[in-house]
Amino acid sequence: MRTKYPKKMLKTLSENGLAVPFDNEFETILICAHRYAMGRRSYMPRLVMDYTRPMLPYLTDRFLSVFLSDIQLQKNWGLGDDCDIEDWTRFEAEVKAEQERRKHDRHDHIQP
Repeated sequence: MRTKYPKKMLKTLSENGLAVPFDNEFETILICAHRYAMGRRSYMPRLVMDYTRPMLPYLTDRFLSVFLSDIQLQKNWGLGDDCDIEDWTRFEAEVKAEQERRKHDRHDHIQP
């Protein structure tokens, strides 16, 4: 049986009212999608990155760390064609920027 999620856990996606819970299962599926797309020579890498990009501020630190670890590992085998390498490198930089933003935000909230 599927877990019932409180409304505060649901993020609305798209104008048609589709809602997806941002939970561990969802993040695991996103990680799987990224792993599948890395190194593919098709439309899939850009589709996965474009789908995930707007969610970066809402994904957990765990997701960001796993993604960065995965991309470092995949670089050993190749990220695909030149255009894909550019896309993955740009997306990697966006993930790192999100991590830095969070570190900065946490630092700003620390009281002396």
